[in-house]
Amino acid sequence: MAQQLERETQRQVVRSTLLRIGCHKGVVGYMVLNPKDGSVMECVGFGNDKSMSERYADVLYSFVQLTQSTVRTLDRDDDLTFMRMRWRLREILIVPDLNKEYTLVVVQDQAMPEEEIKPLEKALNETRGDSQSLNVSAA
Repeated sequence: MAQQLERETQRQVVRSTLLRIGCHKGVVGYMVLNPKDGSVMECVGFGNDKSMSERYADVLYSFVQLTQSTVRTLDRDDDLTFMRMRWRLREILIVPDLNKEYTLVVVQDQAMPEEEIKPLEKALNETRGDSQSLNVSAA
């Protein structure tokens, strides 16, 4: 019972953090990837374009795998904890979980027009009550 309560508390903290990230100006969207196969566990934003989020997931999963391997090759005791990439006005932030349960990807656009921010806020508001969609294991 206590472990289940701790797990639910952790799930709510993660949900709250994701909603806070998603509300930042310029955030195009975020996704939570399965680190084992790169599948999208959760996705918010990206103009509700599932194909766009899947394209990001496919490319970034391969890139994260390569980067993690490179970091381990350079130092066996080290691991990739955060990666930031920038291309023109788009910035991609990648945070692999050290427990290998998920990989968080946030895509930001520095020149995102105001009319594109509103649909993202609407999508975030729709997910506020759905704390069951993201599985997070207690440590």
